[in-house]
Amino acid sequence: RTARSHGPLNAPLVTPVSLTRTTPVLRQVIVPIPLLAVLPGFLVLDGVWGAGPIADGVAALLTGGALVWQLQRLGAGRGVRP
Repeated sequence: RTARSHGPLNAPLVTPVSLTRTTPVLRQVIVPIPLLAVLPGFLVLDGVWGAGPIADGVAALLTGGALVWQLQRLGAGRGVRP
């Protein structure tokens, strides 16, 4: 079944496919660029080296939050308490 067969109001906003496409972009582009702009001003070379692991952590937190949110939505539709 596709999201289209559920109708426009019941279509999931975050699907597993969108999470798998979004996480690498978050980790490699969206989060590190601002970190690379800000951290070297405070930590010089250590800020450049630290931007990667910090970006990984932020992406993990955002992905985990999206996963919990999606699991709660799936459970609420079935009458299951998380």
